[in-house]
Amino acid sequence: MSSDITGLREALDRTAEIFAAVPDDRRGDPTPCPDFDVRTLMNHVVAGNIMFAAVAGGEAFDGTVFEQDHLGDDPAGAYRQSAEMALAAWQRPGALDEALSFGGMPGSVVIRMHLTEELVHGWDLAVATGQDTSLDPELAERALEVLRPVPEEMLRGSANFGPEVTVADDAPSGDVLLAFVGRNPAHPITTRD
Repeated sequence: MSSDITGLREALDRTAEIFAAVPDDRRGDPTPCPDFDVRTLMNHVVAGNIMFAAVAGGEAFDGTVFEQDHLGDDPAGAYRQSAEMALAAWQRPGALDEALSFGGMPGSVVIRMHLTEELVHGWDLAVATGQDTSLDPELAERALEVLRPVPEEMLRGSANFGPEVTVADDAPSGDVLLAFVGRNPAHPITTRD
């Protein structure tokens, strides 16, 4: 199994733990994503797994998946199911080598984009619900490796990634990743007002 699949599995497992610990009464709380409360962020993450599963499986990119409600009455179960689908798709022979319908990028790049989504949105959800926000430094470095070469116009201005935030030169890689995608580890909920 490739190290990227192993790393993604670790990130998915960690996010599953965060999902499972979200209290029902916190679903309307704000998150570091200004357009998302806790519930809409959870749905976005599940939709992302479904989208990445389709793309890794060789299907065409379909952004309408983000317009649907995937959580039902069991957000943690919906997350686990979507994560399993994504991992199975990434293990498809050729998935990491082929140009995928995610901007024509090779799977080896797209899987790290998926990793980035899991790390950052897992952190967002942990912040919003008062959970452990630590990020694996090695996984954060892998995510940064794929993000740094992405042109600014493709990276910024979405609900996901805002302007880069300044952090100390000796900040841990997790904080560097968060700052790169517009999160402020010191003031997470007010990052992008």
